[in-house]
Amino acid sequence: MRKYLKWIFLGLWFICVVAFVVGQFLAPPEYHLLPGNFWGGLFGFTSVFGIIFFCLAIVFFIVDSVKNRQKKKTQLLKPKYNLSFGRIISRLFLTGVIGIIFGIAMFPFMTVAEDGLLMKQQISLGGQNMTKMVALWGIFTLIVLLFTLWKKRFRMVSVFLIICWLISIVFQLMLGMYDANEYRCKRMSPYSLPGEFNRSLDLIVQRMGIDTNKSQGTILQSAFNYRNCLDIQYSKSDSDVIEAYFEYPSQNNLNSLQDLKIVVNPSYKNFDDLTLATLLIHEITHAGEYINEVESKNTLTCYEQEAKAFVMQHSFLLSLNDEEQRSIFARLRENSDKNPTFQIITLTSQRARESTKACVELQKRNNLTNEQMYKCSWEGLESKILQDIKEDSYYQKQCSDNQ
Repeated sequence: MRKYLKWIFLGLWFICVVAFVVGQFLAPPEYHLLPGNFWGGLFGFTSVFGIIFFCLAIVFFIVDSVKNRQKKKTQLLKPKYNLSFGRIISRLFLTGVIGIIFGIAMFPFMTVAEDGLLMKQQISLGGQNMTKMVALWGIFTLIVLLFTLWKKRFRMVSVFLIICWLISIVFQLMLGMYDANEYRCKRMSPYSLPGEFNRSLDLIVQRMGIDTNKSQGTILQSAFNYRNCLDIQYSKSDSDVIEAYFEYPSQNNLNSLQDLKIVVNPSYKNFDDLTLATLLIHEITHAGEYINEVESKNTLTCYEQEAKAFVMQHSFLLSLNDEEQRSIFARLRENSDKNPTFQIITLTSQRARESTKACVELQKRNNLTNEQMYKCSWEGLESKILQDIKEDSYYQKQCSDNQ
């Protein structure tokens, strides 16, 4: 019985490792904040007992090894394998050559990043390709292993290839464990959206400088970090929604960041891409606010959320040329009686001029730098719009319903 103990403890250690690794994939982000904290107990139990079982297995392996050496002291054994330094180096070189061939053979199976993909989308695609590489390396290694066992030559090369494959699996598991508890969009490809929504998203990326220093740290950048998880669709009928809205997920939905749903009135099918982008950026900002709320626990009031969304819309309008702005404002004025939000968008432009004028006067009196004046203008605009929204009956009802 004692000679099997090392294998029993090694098996128990392996079970602990599997439970720990699988648990890391299944556990929700910040699992330690959940009531009961089942996951913390699981990881603590598997860590402690995994270390104990591993140490016991090593002890019994050493004991058996010492006994075996004592039995063989009086025997002169002829080495079964040639493990000379030169042979090992030659097999390592051959393994490297075969590895290069493996890499070339993998190219047709890899997914190529299309032009225009954002950084987070490229990272997701890279993770998908890495998984494919690990799987393909295992398949190619199996082919070489079968050949070497059949010919009974270059078996050491197969051993080295298997070691490389095991290392890649461990590395992939470590990355997976890190990603499993990280807030990010885990979709490898975006949702299937109507063409005009994709074009509008591309316009916002281009005009707002997404993935550049200009957008770093903004709510909009947070939203586009999750572009593959933006699910923008038309409602079934015009009566379902006045304009568009971001569907805030249930607080109990642990996968809420993987489906950021925005519902749009189907009458917008008649709008041009620029106008549609101006309207969409409002709801995309709400998606970014929700992401920040989940990730950093930074909660905004309903009025604050709306004010920031209108300010972001104004920022997008400023990125357009004069002719594009005239076209959009003309369309908004034509439809202002159909949607109360159109009136706020138009009012935002007026409030921006008032805020900028006040900050220019303040700059003259207090010698503010241009950066300080710029910050003063945007903060003043947000403050004015916040007050307008609080006094608007439409948003009073909307925000009271969301309490």
